[in-house]
Amino acid sequence: MFDNLDPYKLLLVGTAVLAVIWLVLKIKAGRRKPRIHPRLQKYAGPDAEYAQKRRAEAAKILATSSTQNIAGYEIKARTQNQKVLEFFRHYPRLEFTPEDIGRLVLPGTPRTSWGRAITVNTKKGFFVKTDNQVEGIWGRPIYFWRLKPRAPIQRGLF
Repeated sequence: MFDNLDPYKLLLVGTAVLAVIWLVLKIKAGRRKPRIHPRLQKYAGPDAEYAQKRRAEAAKILATSSTQNIAGYEIKARTQNQKVLEFFRHYPRLEFTPEDIGRLVLPGTPRTSWGRAITVNTKKGFFVKTDNQVEGIWGRPIYFWRLKPRAPIQRGLF
């Protein structure tokens, strides 16, 4: 029966049949979930149901940070900077430490917020760091800051 077949044609047909079988198996394997070795399953990551549950829990968390990459940071920081500036303008001749600002102007806020507010207002030219120091609550010397005096307006001589 197979005496008159060309061996090359037989090899070609056999290769084509194997390719079709391989393609069918590959498509079928693509539809199922890949198997992970039992020792590596802990590195596989969460399944979809667990990940969805974690996202729902994470959405309930109120983010508080001093980074500028969080929505709403700029608004909160701007109001803190303005509060500190208004406080210094209300007492233009007095000097304050960052700890004073935290206690009097921004109670309940982190120490980084006090420092940032003073630094931002200093860079904008509103505050001046004095040479006066006092021992802070952590036992280290801290500087006093005051409102930078405005330059007098030059008036005409006559």
